[in-house]
Amino acid sequence: MKGFIYKIISDNHLPYYGSTFNLKERKWSHITAFNSYKKGKSRFCYSFLHLECPSYKFIEIETVDVYNKTELLKIETDYILNNDCINVNIPYVSEEIKRQNIINYRELNRERNKQYQKQYKIDKPNYKENQEKLKIKVICPLCLKKLARRTFLYQHKKCYASQSTLRDQ
Repeated sequence: MKGFIYKIISDNHLPYYGSTFNLKERKWSHITAFNSYKKGKSRFCYSFLHLECPSYKFIEIETVDVYNKTELLKIETDYILNNDCINVNIPYVSEEIKRQNIINYRELNRERNKQYQKQYKIDKPNYKENQEKLKIKVICPLCLKKLARRTFLYQHKKCYASQSTLRDQ
């Protein structure tokens, strides 16, 4: 597939980088989103800072051959991370980085989350009763297997049903 890396520039701001498979369509979508934003019908995007200036330019930087959208987003991410720009969102984040971000978020917000959980238990007076009901062991009516929790029954039935249909074929 043929993909494009582009930037939007104006006199007042750092460039905005993007990627697309169709430059004309993407330019049009930036402009229509900006017009919707001016009418209060759309969310803000940093590319709008350039579109406010009458002298903005939409420039193709690179044409790339890629197999899919993910590859194109990786290239766009490289441009954003390696150049000064006004982009705030990173288009491609690897699974490793996502996991690390979750770990960091949990560490930074550990106390706040504990307070939230305490308050939740206070606000929900039947919390403990509901937890005890969920811990009740049940027996699957299909295979008579004991399950550790009632909440596992639905998933177990789906798996058991699919296994038995495979065996019948």
